[in-house]
Amino acid sequence: MLSKFLVAFCATLLSLSSILPLTTGGFSYSDPEQFASVFLENVAKINLSNYEIASVRSSPMPMPNSQHNKTAINIAFGNKDHNLSAIISLIDGKFCTYNLYLLSGNLNGDEQTFNTSLVGARSAIEAYTRIFNASHGENFVPMISEALETQKLSLSANGILLKILQDNALPLENTKLQFFEEIRDGLTTPFRSVSLSVSKAGFISCLVDNMMVYHVASTDIKLSEDEAINISMPYIEAYALSHGQQTTAVNATLGFIRDLDSLRGDSFAIYPSWSVSAYFDRINEENAFGYDVLVWADNGQIGDHNPRTQPTFGNNNSGNNSGIYSWLIFASLPLLLVSVCLGTYYRQRRKKSRGRPK
Repeated sequence: MLSKFLVAFCATLLSLSSILPLTTGGFSYSDPEQFASVFLENVAKINLSNYEIASVRSSPMPMPNSQHNKTAINIAFGNKDHNLSAIISLIDGKFCTYNLYLLSGNLNGDEQTFNTSLVGARSAIEAYTRIFNASHGENFVPMISEALETQKLSLSANGILLKILQDNALPLENTKLQFFEEIRDGLTTPFRSVSLSVSKAGFISCLVDNMMVYHVASTDIKLSEDEAINISMPYIEAYALSHGQQTTAVNATLGFIRDLDSLRGDSFAIYPSWSVSAYFDRINEENAFGYDVLVWADNGQIGDHNPRTQPTFGNNNSGNNSGIYSWLIFASLPLLLVSVCLGTYYRQRRKKSRGRPK
């Protein structure tokens, strides 16, 4: 009776707040559980027949300063060995991110080698490319095959840069593959990248596809480094003068970033920019030791400018810290409660099974 109550409680806790038409790539499902199951079985390589699904939730996520819509699917599932939660996010109906969390217990399975991890990653990319109509993934598969053959951790082909990282110290992940699109003159950006992680048990624990939703709006670079610094200096000098500081060094870095606050019309559009950083002779009363200015390299307009401050500890920002901690606690409550519920549920099942006559 208790186990039934706990399962019902978990289902209520993470009940569907909304069931929205979910469309991405090659299919469209209105059932979040079916959507998540297709992804987990085919891309993440998790055999759901070995688990019991406790709950599925689909809910809209706020995106301030954006005209885009984000949906998050949360599916909690487990067995006698461990409990897991997967969160899949979609933007405007397109797949964006997937993350797997180990809530309790231990993962079973053979420890993955470098080669078996790459084979699993290649299979996942093949399935993802096919099911989600992610055509950019077609360039990734031969690169993984080449990495298998050459054992190289860094490769470049067809305007794509592949970096492979291994970290056995992580609790869940074992091997991470990152694919970056070379936008211009060898420059890359996280906003035009795909990253995939293979767990120690062999299934995919993370997939982030920024190429699906972010797009390059311009590659025109009309400003030189000196011109970007000259445009930035009035902002830097005005701040330094008002706080009795002197500028000791200034540098500028060219890159591609997204229109974060939709000031240019689309928060998922990527533009070239100069990031100008100035450093002062001392730290002022606002804890600022420098000043940063963002200059769009294609039109010379200021994108943003702010003092550069160092982090503070102790009671100086206790109000802000307490807000952050409160948010973290609030955000972690559903995962914590699901973990407790599932753990209790399986303990009750084991007690019942031990009490049955043989």
